[in-house]
Amino acid sequence: IKKKRFISLFRCQAVPMGNSEETNGYLVGYNCGMAVEVETAGIHKTITAMHKEQQISISLGDMVIFAVAQSLPAFPEFNGFFSGSLTTYPSINLAYSINLGKGPRKVVLQNTNKLSLLEISKAVKMFAFKYMRDELTAGDGEKGTISILNLSFFNPQMVITPLFVKQAALITIAAEHDTVKVVDGKVLPKKAFNLCLAYDVRVADCQRALQFLNAVKKVLEEKEI
Repeated sequence: IKKKRFISLFRCQAVPMGNSEETNGYLVGYNCGMAVEVETAGIHKTITAMHKEQQISISLGDMVIFAVAQSLPAFPEFNGFFSGSLTTYPSINLAYSINLGKGPRKVVLQNTNKLSLLEISKAVKMFAFKYMRDELTAGDGEKGTISILNLSFFNPQMVITPLFVKQAALITIAAEHDTVKVVDGKVLPKKAFNLCLAYDVRVADCQRALQFLNAVKKVLEEKEI
């Protein structure tokens, strides 16, 4: 069982070198996928504390956006795209997909790494209100440099997606699940979710991609945010 689980968390798909194919806004042909498991005890603690102490509703999606944006400056190749050579974007503008029953819409948080967790949460809520009122504009979804999809409500364990054109990476939040950990020789229950990364294999190797994922994981699990 452990062997099957490991294989399911790492999959690469690459065509022979040449021109990648762009289909319906997606980049097809050079994406590689992997995931790390993120324990959620600290995340739930932060969400509960902020709600109790500041009457602020923070979501898992908000926290992942914050953690990704804070980690990206050390991994600039994932905030760019490949076109003959690597081009990195000068700013981090994270694109986030909203789907509240009227079909998916992409919105972009400009200069995401300069925003606090609270500012990110407020921006996502503002976009959600505009979505429900049919007030989102084309400009709300422009200039994204990296994307996040929150598919946790659809109960996936692992998701590897195509990449958007002119983006080298896309992160997906999978569903929370029950699992176990070993502490001092004791098997204890825990809750976790898989943080999945699809990336262009021409901008980084798998070790570098895992370093990026683990940097995001560390922010989510260990840092006070």
